[in-house]
Amino acid sequence: MTDDAVFISGFTFIPSYVVHMWSKMNSDTCSDFACGRNIDVGIQIGNRVAQDVNFTIVLQAMAIVVGNEDKLAWILMNKATKAGNPHYDEVGTSDICDADKGAAAAFGEVFDNAIQKLDYLHRFNAIVKISSAKGGGADGAGWYKKAFRARSLPALEAVKSAMPTKTKLLLEKVPDQSQYPVAAPGDTTGATSSSPSESWNNTARVARCLPMAACAKMLVRDESARFLRNKEAARVCEATFPPRIQAALAEAADSAARINPSALVFQDSTKRIALVPLTSDSMKMARVDLNEVTWHPVC
Repeated sequence: MTDDAVFISGFTFIPSYVVHMWSKMNSDTCSDFACGRNIDVGIQIGNRVAQDVNFTIVLQAMAIVVGNEDKLAWILMNKATKAGNPHYDEVGTSDICDADKGAAAAFGEVFDNAIQKLDYLHRFNAIVKISSAKGGGADGAGWYKKAFRARSLPALEAVKSAMPTKTKLLLEKVPDQSQYPVAAPGDTTGATSSSPSESWNNTARVARCLPMAACAKMLVRDESARFLRNKEAARVCEATFPPRIQAALAEAADSAARINPSALVFQDSTKRIALVPLTSDSMKMARVDLNEVTWHPVC
């Protein structure tokens, strides 16, 4: 081995479409690191993804590092994100992640205006593991769930006021804007904090078994192919709305037509706009203009 030998310990990739599409995207992204499946290789694969108007996952940044998921690994991906898309670090941008293994410390070190939000599932499970004597446990997680689902700031304050003191003190350790969608800046309509980055990790499972160079080559190739497929689907689409949006609107209208009016959560004083539970998943809500709904009898 020569004294001037060069070792590559990290690789970052920003698709060329990112900066051009950003203004058309929801300003919420999701990020995660996943370990390589070959322990002898010892790599970590990081991704930062957003969703387009058809709820399709669109890669924003990728990082492959030799070593652990830690602050340095997250800083590498954060710096690549900022360099590849100068508009990312603006007021209104937020990134959902598990805030573990260096993510939280690295976020504030790189970004000045974007904020970090905690993934609902990781946050919920973390609270469950905290002693109930300290405000956690199943009861504390239940209060967090209620606050997370608040649909207005007054509703959020009402939930917080009803919490046991210990739970309230526990949850207040994280700013409201970082853990409750209704308190976050920007447009969080439809945000569930269910991380699409986990889905991206799953699609990368084959590449995660490879050494760094081969892994990077496969992931870049697959991402390019996926983008071109989605681009062609968008080009030939003649519908007024993207296919998934069209389907969601139809389901929401059907749900609004078939539920008991007492289940409606009105959003304005005229009682025209309301949130309704979806027939396919009563835990999810959709915003509907009731003037455009044909009502059916409730059995």
